[in-house]
Amino acid sequence: MTENNYYSHSPFFYRGVDLLPALEWLGVSEKILSMYRNSSVGDVAVAYLMYKIATPARYTVTLAGTNVAIRYLRKIGYMAQKQESESLRNLAKESRQNVRSGMKRRSDKIRSDLQTRITARKITLKARQDKFVTKRKQFVSNLRRGKK
Repeated sequence: MTENNYYSHSPFFYRGVDLLPALEWLGVSEKILSMYRNSSVGDVAVAYLMYKIATPARYTVTLAGTNVAIRYLRKIGYMAQKQESESLRNLAKESRQNVRSGMKRRSDKIRSDLQTRITARKITLKARQDKFVTKRKQFVSNLRRGKK
């Protein structure tokens, strides 16, 4: 901290921003300022904490500024107007339709494969059953012949 420093009359000094005068200038409560004055953490830790606290505001300004800049550049003709097909709503709709049609194709293929397997299994079972019935009939007829 630089309270007795030559540059303490200004919130800015030769290394950057002196946080205590900057916080006082911003109107931060004395309770928070006393916590900073009496803390054992260094200026770097406090600066990092303030950086993290300010992050949502930085993102908000960036997003808003980007939107304003894009609108302005489109208005004056430096950027092409966006196509209706490029809107987020249309892209989401197309993606949803693609996913649904892909799922339908997959389910139809699975259904067809299962139907083919079931049919093949039925044919196999029918053939085994017919073979068993034929052998049983032969066995029974052989038994009857042997008894006669």
